[in-house]
Amino acid sequence: MMKDFPIQQVWPPEFVRRYQQAGYWQGETFGEFLSKRAQTHPDRIAVVGGNTRWTYRELDRRASAVAANLIRAGFKAGDRVIIHLPNIPEFLSSAFGLFRAGLIPIYALPAHRITEIEHFASTGEADAYLCTDVDAGFDYRELARELAKRCPALKKTFVVGDAQEFESFDALQQNPAEHQAPPASVSSPQDVAFLQISGGSTGPSKLIPRTHDDYIYTLRESARICGVDADSVFLGALPMAHNFPMSSPGFMGTLYAGAA
Repeated sequence: MMKDFPIQQVWPPEFVRRYQQAGYWQGETFGEFLSKRAQTHPDRIAVVGGNTRWTYRELDRRASAVAANLIRAGFKAGDRVIIHLPNIPEFLSSAFGLFRAGLIPIYALPAHRITEIEHFASTGEADAYLCTDVDAGFDYRELARELAKRCPALKKTFVVGDAQEFESFDALQQNPAEHQAPPASVSSPQDVAFLQISGGSTGPSKLIPRTHDDYIYTLRESARICGVDADSVFLGALPMAHNFPMSSPGFMGTLYAGAA
């Protein structure tokens, strides 16, 4: 069904040509860049969270499993999923899984509550909601129950940890049959990759469409300017859904460099 809020970010053709010719936009997608790094250095550590250690191979495997299982569950390219997670490894496997399936993350901050999440769900016409079970003393499943009442268009709610009556995100990360695995990306570099939140200092955050090409350029150049290389280690201290800890150079710039 056609959504009332189509997600587009259309660049003037002359801008596209100029950026491509200058090498700023290199025709990459998020799903592809993770796949390439998993092929180049599969056993290098990509993600550390508490006692969890994921190599690039493992992060790539989980992303593919999430993508394939979402497609098998009936989600299709262009569907939107709110990611409402703290700084845990599943933030990465969920985001890259959505990228790989052509689904569009709508990022939310851990401190956001029903007012903001309902705003994102209704404005962004979200198809699903992903949260953790409990973090910092707050039970996100209670929020999910209220959200389901207010936003009946949501098809699914996925929960990291104890899902109770909701869908288990942990199960999404289990490998499906090999022939069901999706390609590294079903998106084009000019497609919208995700909806980023504005600061929201004067009201509810706006949802900003960011394309693969334009955003990968920012994180790639930030990593270069900051001297991030394969031996670097990035500590995600700020909420990972913000632009700064995502791409300046952030965890995305770190992964692009093949670091941890």
